Amino acid sequence: MKRHSPNITRRLFLEGGTAAAATGVIAVGESWPLVAVAAKETIADGLTAVASTSDAVVVQRLSADFLANPAIPALASFILQNFGSSLTSFQVDLLKAILLEVSEQEILRAIILGLPLTNDQKFELTEIRADFRHNRAIQELVAAGAQAKRSSQLPTYVNNVVQTNLLAFPEPPTTGILTLDILLGEFAAIRLSPAFSGLATALAPIMQSPDFITFLRARPPEMVVNFIPVDIRIALSLSSDPDISLIDVLKGALEIFAAVVGFAVFVVTTPFSAPVYIAATAATLAGTTAGAIDLFEGLTPSPSPSPSPSPSLPPD
Repeated sequence: MKRHSPNITRRLFLEGGTAAAATGVIAVGESWPLVAVAAKETIADGLTAVASTSDAVVVQRLSADFLANPAIPALASFILQNFGSSLTSFQVDLLKAILLEVSEQEILRAIILGLPLTNDQKFELTEIRADFRHNRAIQELVAAGAQAKRSSQLPTYVNNVVQTNLLAFPEPPTTGILTLDILLGEFAAIRLSPAFSGLATALAPIMQSPDFITFLRARPPEMVVNFIPVDIRIALSLSSDPDISLIDVLKGALEIFAAVVGFAVFVVTTPFSAPVYIAATAATLAGTTAGAIDLFEGLTPSPSPSPSPSPSLPPD
């Protein structure tokens, strides 16, 4: 299977990602020196300050609108109907998780924006949580998040998120699938916005502080799973090579869904907290970016060689 060209891949950190996380140098384009978080300022303080900026407010609103886009469940249904036989049981359950939230997307949007829920919405939220708990793909995602909390790979995963969000994002090509084109167009509006660039730049030094790893390990697995690379997530439950035999367009779409489901699970299980939500949003947008880039490369193949795929979670 074709792999990624080095000029757009988000996985360049693998040539020394752990070292980069330790030294605070971002290995994309030019080196970015780590800006230390002030001694008296906690990671939560730094994230809270960023979350209150106009850039963060704009990105949170755009992200909430993106998750409420009806094109998401429509595309999931299209893939199940046309490619279901090519998917693993985990991937099928992942798409079913998308369909579970179809009628409840406005609840997710309200939670992301910190808006109060009506009594009816609170009742519906309880039902969503129950449905998610019984979905096998979500069970595996949460288990992977719990494992990642203990993993030595976690700093590398966080560095991956930072690097991916600092990458230049290309204009999306036309796929010929209406729902996918709508979805990619709306995501590109987020990713190409000045607000996103400002947010990614502001979060980079905070997330590359060693203290951020301590902060993240103290969070629930439903948050931590959003930092696991999406190519690893869609390969959960496979016993061998995680680079599964899927056409790149389909693989990229599944990776986008893995990012969306991971964030949805976080939103419905985690009380709203500005510093936690802004970090999870950044991780989700990085995962969506990674999936979109894989999808774009499937439409416009590159002959350039690429580095190795993301490191998988080590066995328990």
